[in-house]
Parts: sequence; C-alpha cells; structure tokens
Amino acid sequence: MAPEDAWVKQILSVVAYGPMHKESLLTAYAALDPAVKADTILVITVTDGDDAFIYN
Repeated sequence: MAPEDAWVKQILSVVAYGPMHKESLLTAYAALDPAVKADTILVITVTDGDDAFIYN
C-alpha cells in the first residue's frame, strides 16, 4: 500500500434498536472529548427491531 493511501481513521459501527437509542448514542458521542473522536467515523444503523439478518 502506498503511504498516501494509508487509512488514518477508525470506523465505529453501532446497531441501535430504535430511534430513541440512536439519540442516546449521539448524545453520548457528542459528550466525548474531541481528541477521543477525532479519528473516528461513527456509523449508527437503526433496525427498528428488525435485526435478525445481522445475527444470522
């Protein structure tokens, strides 16, 4: 891999059962120190309870 193609961030993927859980996650994420989340891309997937496909 060329140095200019190196990945410098991490992805934090979270599965949320519903919109209220997503809001809780966003609130908690916003409260984190900016240095902690500077290199993190947060991806939240809201399943509305239809999440069997993730675990099977």
